[in-house]
Amino acid sequence: MIRGKSQAAVQAFREAVKFKRNSWEIWENYSKVALDTGNIRLTLEALKTVLNLSSNKQFSVGILDKVMTMLEEQSPDFVDTHEASDDANKDTRQSNQLLDITGDILQQIVRSGGSNAAIWGLYARWHKTKGNLIACSEALLKQVRSLQGSGLLHDQMKFAKYAQASLKLCKVYMEISSSTGSRRELLTAEMHLKSTLKQTMDFSDTEEYKALDNCLEEIKNLIAATA
Repeated sequence: MIRGKSQAAVQAFREAVKFKRNSWEIWENYSKVALDTGNIRLTLEALKTVLNLSSNKQFSVGILDKVMTMLEEQSPDFVDTHEASDDANKDTRQSNQLLDITGDILQQIVRSGGSNAAIWGLYARWHKTKGNLIACSEALLKQVRSLQGSGLLHDQMKFAKYAQASLKLCKVYMEISSSTGSRRELLTAEMHLKSTLKQTMDFSDTEEYKALDNCLEEIKNLIAATA
């Protein structure tokens, strides 16, 4: 019943945008109902239109996050195209096309200078899904830096977000080191974690702080093993 209502809403907005093609608000609502029906391509087309109509000022992090989650769950890069069926290959191609469109939207936001911590996090996830760990780490580093600020040391919620981003960054550094044999990323992660833990000792009883501390110990062991 809900899906039926969503389909009807999509049809209603399809008609609405014919008369108000320059209204980014209409297109944003169109993207929401398109997502409700699971139509990722239509959702992305609507999001792209919102960006263009608003001079890159309007974008929905929530919708982009849901789209990325759906694409990550499809995991197209893990399909063996040599052994997979024609249907599986078709699905893989479609998923990769949707990933590319998502990347275009994220890049448009980033290049316009309108990116924030959430966008950098999404951009990192996109790069990781595409298999580019270096670009993923660069986006995560920008997310970490965007979360820094005077309030970080006095606001547990801000610290939690910063710690979670830092942990993801260091985990990716570990993946890069594991795949390349380089120690540089491990040393960079170690330095970042030591600095973070020292500055945020007021939150030492939180789960996020403990996770960072555990990650530091793991990285120290990896560095020692590669010495």
